[in-house]
Amino acid sequence: MKKTTDLIKSLIKRRDKAIAGKTGNLHPYDFARVFPALKEAERRFLYDNLPAERLADILSYLDTGKTIACLKEIGIDKSIPILEKMASDDITDILNEIEDEDFRAILGRFSRESQAELAYLRKYKEDQVGAVMTTNYIAVESDLDVKDAMKILIRESEDSETIDPVYVTENGKLIGFIKLVDLIIARSPIKIAELADGMIVSAEVEDKAADAAAKMNNYGLSVLPVVEDGKLVGIVTIDDALDVVEKEETETYGQLAAVAIEEESLFKGTLRRVPWLSSLLALGFLLSGLISSFEGAIRQVTALVFFQTMILDMVGNISTQSLSVSIRHLVRGDLNTPRKTAKHLFKELRVAVINAAVCAVLAFAVSYAVLSVTKTEAKATIALIVSLSIMASLVFGGMFGAAVPIVFSRLKIDPALASGPLIITLNDLFATVIYFGLATALLNLV
Repeated sequence: MKKTTDLIKSLIKRRDKAIAGKTGNLHPYDFARVFPALKEAERRFLYDNLPAERLADILSYLDTGKTIACLKEIGIDKSIPILEKMASDDITDILNEIEDEDFRAILGRFSRESQAELAYLRKYKEDQVGAVMTTNYIAVESDLDVKDAMKILIRESEDSETIDPVYVTENGKLIGFIKLVDLIIARSPIKIAELADGMIVSAEVEDKAADAAAKMNNYGLSVLPVVEDGKLVGIVTIDDALDVVEKEETETYGQLAAVAIEEESLFKGTLRRVPWLSSLLALGFLLSGLISSFEGAIRQVTALVFFQTMILDMVGNISTQSLSVSIRHLVRGDLNTPRKTAKHLFKELRVAVINAAVCAVLAFAVSYAVLSVTKTEAKATIALIVSLSIMASLVFGGMFGAAVPIVFSRLKIDPALASGPLIITLNDLFATVIYFGLATALLNLV
């Protein structure tokens, strides 16, 4: 990174107008990593001395927000040739985040065909396949001779996102595909239909983008065709799928903590977190109230407080583990039938019971050893209370963490919202009731 930065900065400092040729061996991704570290004057030198196609490649590797900032530096007039060299899905990402007035100004500079294409892509929600697909693909009609199909391939290959496979259509409807190598070795006269492989895996344009990415992973595809009423309208490439997966994981991670990971304003960030914090504060007051209701038991046996934190930590840990497993299965679509769901929950129950039993034995031994060096009475009983509380709380926490995201998913609520601070606080409530309830019952405290 430092070597690349030094090279680019030295060429800029010397005002070397041959910078395009001298950095031609740099991958656009490496070039893009240097861009944010440059001063505006240095970037402007690059805008003036790098060809539009090179700038398009570099900007496509930047975050959308940074790409928009660079385009604003360049200006609308000079941005159009750069945007025209970008893939349609990249342009859509940019236009979806730019102000409407700027959008109209930019869109008006494209050809009518491009305007219609971009307007079509822009109508889909950002989590739908239509918003992440590209329309730069190669398709040939099934009744063409392979010689004519090869001419189309050569003519359109420069503008296509990928040339392998070549899709086969019949009046625009997707009916199969041909591997590039099969098309190359085929000799005329032979119709495309005779070479087409009809084993098609595709996605609908309104499907969830995450589902399309999962389908590509399941079938081992680097390109996934997208159809609308059977008609081929685009493709999702592997880099698009990786972007979707990364975005999904980032959003899920943020929801685990009830925050947004992406950059946001101070006001928006505060507004997003306050409702969660307020809800958790209310639950915290409820937890404090529950603990105070067992004040009599705590006053008589103060050693109970010593083990409370350990129990709450343990139930939070096991609940988070089972929660993560359930969310992972939900994201991958592994729990799409009642039988699979029941099998998963039964497995999590067995895991929770085994873990709880092991931890309960260890908790009894450790708590009894700790109490042995104190003047506390009923050491064995208190150790048993701690052990049984660990056992019951871990089984409950494990099943709670596994089941709640599944319930949320069935209710069409993002399962990640069932996690993080919310589920931990709820576990604390139940674990507290179990612990002090057992203590009151077994020690006959009032």
